[in-house]
Amino acid sequence: MTISWKVSEKKIAYDPTWTGPLNIKRKAENIPFTVAYYLFVGLWIGVAGYAYLAGDVSKIEEDDDFTIECEQFVASEWWIVLTVFLLGTFWSILFLALLRVTAKPMVYTAIALIFIIIGLAAFGSACALIFERTRGTFASFFVCTLLLIIFIWAYMTKSKFIPVTCEIIREAVKQVSAIFFFPLVFIYTMAYYALAIIFTYFIMEIWVHLASIAIIEGYVPIHLYFCEIINFIALIWINCHMWGIYRLSVAGSYGTWYWATNKREVPLITTLRFIYIAVRYHIGPVAFGSLILTVCFILRMLISIICSSAGTDDPNANPVTCLFRSCLLGCYAAVSCLETIVESITGLSFVYIALHGGGFIDAARESFNMFRRNFLKVTILSQIVRILCFVAMVLISILTILVFWGLVSSQSITLKERQIVLSLCILGIVVLVGLMLEPLSIAVDTIFTCVLEDFEMNGDTNKPYHMSDKLKQLVLENRLE
Repeated sequence: MTISWKVSEKKIAYDPTWTGPLNIKRKAENIPFTVAYYLFVGLWIGVAGYAYLAGDVSKIEEDDDFTIECEQFVASEWWIVLTVFLLGTFWSILFLALLRVTAKPMVYTAIALIFIIIGLAAFGSACALIFERTRGTFASFFVCTLLLIIFIWAYMTKSKFIPVTCEIIREAVKQVSAIFFFPLVFIYTMAYYALAIIFTYFIMEIWVHLASIAIIEGYVPIHLYFCEIINFIALIWINCHMWGIYRLSVAGSYGTWYWATNKREVPLITTLRFIYIAVRYHIGPVAFGSLILTVCFILRMLISIICSSAGTDDPNANPVTCLFRSCLLGCYAAVSCLETIVESITGLSFVYIALHGGGFIDAARESFNMFRRNFLKVTILSQIVRILCFVAMVLISILTILVFWGLVSSQSITLKERQIVLSLCILGIVVLVGLMLEPLSIAVDTIFTCVLEDFEMNGDTNKPYHMSDKLKQLVLENRLE
């Protein structure tokens, strides 16, 4: 079978048989990648078993005062930790509730913050260029100025799309906060984060055991390098695969909510059904997409290592060395941009697979065509959501840390213990807020994809829109411009 990657201008055609993601006849796709993924997981399990059987952690472990002090604090002051995390959860839910009511002011605030951050970066790089004329400062000034010009142009040309963005975010928050329809989404999100953290910790434990093997042997065996490479690839690929399964399952739940004519008829166990669908039919497509993300990440990391080993930007260096380093920096920038684009298209592909099924290549082609037709709109929406989530994370973290410091100050705890536990508290709050806001990001991408499909294939008397009345009014007024 020949696969066409030709970019198509043709919009989505009306499908009279389309009744929502739950009613699609799905089948397993990308089976070779399913087999390859399971074989790799089996190989990694073998490496883990070898590391635990042949390694001896006692050869390298020492008494860890940091761990002991943290355990003692949690055991004695557990109520402080519980209070802080409950407050973080409450403020996250409060932010979502406020975002539903005040989406428009928050979106315009996010846009202003984007301009302020890029403007300050351009001003700072300009000042640095005046006092220090190096290639690095010139490159920073050029990039920041170019970004500022691009964002000003995007704002001037796509300002009519901002009200649609506000309404899409409000609809996304409406779905995220529909706890009576999707009570399992938050539980599923917590389970995903817990599994990812446990898996990453287990990976680190394997590295420790592998390092102990080298100490026991007195040298580094050749096969140990192979084991470390497999463990490193597993860290990236399996984490990306878990993220893909999670994203696909949640996107399917939100897509079902969007396309339902009567929202009250959406099954309460929709998330569980899509978890089953993802595991039953879409292991292969997700393995394919997560492998592409893994390759991009490893390639960028290798170029970064080569750039760091090439030395600093010395004006008296050999011209050949300067040219080589400039080429490496250009490659790094190109690979970073490529990784960002691939990550966006892959995320949209997972949403498309959740909505329509199929293999990864077909989903990526359709997502790329939609991404290309709506490039600026996708960019604007994604950046606004990222800024909103970042601002929420910073504000909630600051408020929670202030409460934590006030509670700790009232106890007989040394300053060193406070600083140690404060670092853990910051990390925990960031993870907690990210956990609470992750469904919002997926909901925004899913609803935006559904709105684009709804706008392109519906609109006649016999083909009514599925979007809300307010969103339909804004879309028809602006024609998604």
